[in-house]
Amino acid sequence: DLANLTYTPEVSGVSKVEVSGGIIENPFWGPSPIVWDGDLNFDGAAVKVAQELGAAQLFTSAGLFAIDSDETETASLWSIQGGASVKPFEDAEEPFLGKMKLTSAVAYHDYRNIGSKSTATLAGTAIPANQGTNSAALEDFNLLNTNVELASVVSGMPVALYGDWVRNIATNVGTEKD
Repeated sequence: DLANLTYTPEVSGVSKVEVSGGIIENPFWGPSPIVWDGDLNFDGAAVKVAQELGAAQLFTSAGLFAIDSDETETASLWSIQGGASVKPFEDAEEPFLGKMKLTSAVAYHDYRNIGSKSTATLAGTAIPANQGTNSAALEDFNLLNTNVELASVVSGMPVALYGDWVRNIATNVGTEKD
């Protein structure tokens, strides 16, 4: 399912840099499959950068991906995400507090050349772009995705509480017009 090249250069002052191209794993962090299914792979290129700052880590990912379609113009997706992760009680003796981690991120995903007459399958969905109850929304598909996760361990078992919100900001559904 994967065929890619990954380059991880050492960059002074940066904890981790990863550049990938080909058919790659999902480069974006998310606590749930609300935007991306867990087994989805991307066809394109991505850059991931992370910086450790003590008990915190800042991270960003960006990518440009092809979307299979029958259109004459190539459909594509470009995305960017930025976030932070912190382990506030990393030195605590209590396992629940010592393993506690809070992660949050904001992402923007912009689909290009996906029209209402397209037969493209939207990435991460099983829905052809020309079907659905709100096909007008598919003429422009720009996702704003915010998410947060509080994770830890209880009696050796991982536990998490998370929130994941996504909105197609290219539509005016649910908003007032002048």
